[in-house]
Amino acid sequence: IIPCLHTDTMTSKLPSSNIDATTEKSKKTISNVVLWGIALTITLVCLSLVSCAIKGIKAQTEKDLSETLKTTLTMANEALDIWYNERRADGVTLTSSEKLVSAVKKQLMVPPLREAWLSSPALAELDAILKPVMTKHLYLGYVVLNPDGIIIASLFKTNVGMQGPILNQSDVYRKALNGEFAISRPFISEVPIPLRSGKFNLSEPSMLTVTPIL
Repeated sequence: IIPCLHTDTMTSKLPSSNIDATTEKSKKTISNVVLWGIALTITLVCLSLVSCAIKGIKAQTEKDLSETLKTTLTMANEALDIWYNERRADGVTLTSSEKLVSAVKKQLMVPPLREAWLSSPALAELDAILKPVMTKHLYLGYVVLNPDGIIIASLFKTNVGMQGPILNQSDVYRKALNGEFAISRPFISEVPIPLRSGKFNLSEPSMLTVTPIL
């Protein structure tokens, strides 16, 4: 005898609570994925905006800096032009002095010996003429060179008889010999330069304004 069973009794059914839990879990997973996707999108958009903002700020900063540098360079060049023209005017004024020209001629006629240059009355004349000018225009001192480039007169007597410092800058020396005004490039002095302490020192940074006299 084979017992017969109703088909409904052979089908197993899942509890409804399990189905609801699975569905809710799936919804939460999808929601989380969507939220993460939205968050990632917003983050990428924000990063893109920040990157664009940084590029814009950088470009504007570079532009402002470039304009500032151009303005500064223009002002510096104008200031240098004014300074150069003032120094040139000083030189023209000096060389127009008949007393100065006369004193230089006398010093050039002195025998080419250091002792003779130092004891020459013309050196005292040059000091009397040029020292007030040096003080007025804030120059450290003056030197007078002969055609051989030797210092035959100077406010600082230790320099007399030494080779003139502009000989190391041939373009400046050439201009002076050709009767042109010139300003040397900065250089390390090879003759003693007075310090604020009153002492003299070699190897001091210096510049020269060079004016032909004869």
